[in-house]
Amino acid sequence: MTGSLSLLILAEGIGKVWGIQHVLPTYITWQKKKLENKHVGPILNEYGLLIEDEKTKRETIREMCEKLYRKCDINMSSLQSFLGSIILNGVDLISEGGVITPDEVREAISQLRKGKSPGPDGLPNGFYLSCSDMLVDLLTSAFNDGIKVGKMHASFYHGVISLIYKKGPFPNLDNWRHVTIMNVDYKILAKILANRLNDDLEKLVEKEQTCAIRGRLMWDNLGLLRDITSGNLKDEFFLISLDQKKAFDYISREYLWEVLMAYGFKQELINIIKLLYVESTVQINVNGVLTDSFAIKRGVKQGCPLSAALYILAINPLLSKIKNDKRLSGINTSGGERVVVLAYADDITIIIKNGKELSIVNEHLSHYEEISGSKLNHDKTEGVWFGKSETKPTIDINDKDAMTILGIKFTAMYGVFEERMSAMDQDFLWSVVCAVINKLWNTRCAMVIKQESISGEVVFKQIRTELKRQRTLDSREKRMRPWHLLTL
Repeated sequence: MTGSLSLLILAEGIGKVWGIQHVLPTYITWQKKKLENKHVGPILNEYGLLIEDEKTKRETIREMCEKLYRKCDINMSSLQSFLGSIILNGVDLISEGGVITPDEVREAISQLRKGKSPGPDGLPNGFYLSCSDMLVDLLTSAFNDGIKVGKMHASFYHGVISLIYKKGPFPNLDNWRHVTIMNVDYKILAKILANRLNDDLEKLVEKEQTCAIRGRLMWDNLGLLRDITSGNLKDEFFLISLDQKKAFDYISREYLWEVLMAYGFKQELINIIKLLYVESTVQINVNGVLTDSFAIKRGVKQGCPLSAALYILAINPLLSKIKNDKRLSGINTSGGERVVVLAYADDITIIIKNGKELSIVNEHLSHYEEISGSKLNHDKTEGVWFGKSETKPTIDINDKDAMTILGIKFTAMYGVFEERMSAMDQDFLWSVVCAVINKLWNTRCAMVIKQESISGEVVFKQIRTELKRQRTLDSREKRMRPWHLLTL
């Protein structure tokens, strides 16, 4: 019996114990959808023509991506002015440059996860985990030699881009995420640098950013949004979800280096980070066939252990500008905290009250685009009005009845119900949601369903089971119907 089949049977058994049915069909559906999201069908070229021939499709994708990853020019004088507003308040950074130590290499190897796709050299994480004792000294020496000469060996920089569909029309290449699969030796050095930065990120990055920072969770922002949109506060406002065009891919590396210097990181450490991007080359996997190789001159690589840390440092000045702009009213929570902006990596949510405040936000965004190379997807930026329809202002943005933020649907539907959930009801429901997800997360069933893709159907059924056990579902069902947290 294969390991995968054994896990499926185990998952099905766990599902029956919990009262969750159809775990196996859910897994098969998830696997099918995963494969569909990687298959690239006909695409539109830059002239709007539909390309169906596989060879022509590969050539077209390569040409379009090569243009995307070309070095971009930025306004250096505007950049210095923008970064001049960064206030460190005497932050003492502890991240060091210097030589790579065997202990750092050993720790980075131990943090590798099995089951991940190998890089172009074909060596998987499991090889490094199994042979770590033999490889630690060799890798330490290779990394330090590369730091001395300012360059690693050629294969170190080579990666393969896997295209993964996000949302929107399939033929539009802008709707596909670029995930770069690198060799494991690259990921080990990147992880070492990420470990060095960890202790400083919390000091430098605004608390509204909850990605890639120890002690902060995506659920912190979702919980805050739940409180803000629950209807208990008297304020009326627009909740705006910004959509950045290929945020990780568009960021200017020159801008990134300037940001790191502005934060006070030592030049020695910045030089080691630059070492990861000296001669980056990639091929693109299009339906199992690789394109010709080409160089990439901008962006940070999705799939690299260091990329999230670099990106949140790069976008943090924008968050600071928006947060500290006194012209933006924001919302005062029940605890008296003023909230204007929340972020998880490039998923940015902003609270505004009228068109004037939207114009102020757009000023900051335009300035940021000018100096960083980033682009805002205006067509995909959405807003939901939380308040009475008769007081709703007109703004120049896609006005929706509901929108999804970090996988959770937020809707203003509660406004049409006279009876709203009490604070006790909300806290109870939230505790059930968290308990259920935590239970799913920490079981072997999650190995099959995948922790990052826990089925909404499975979670919802388990929530219903728990609520029934508490004998509260019937009395709460009507009031829960508009509650966005049930739409996982």
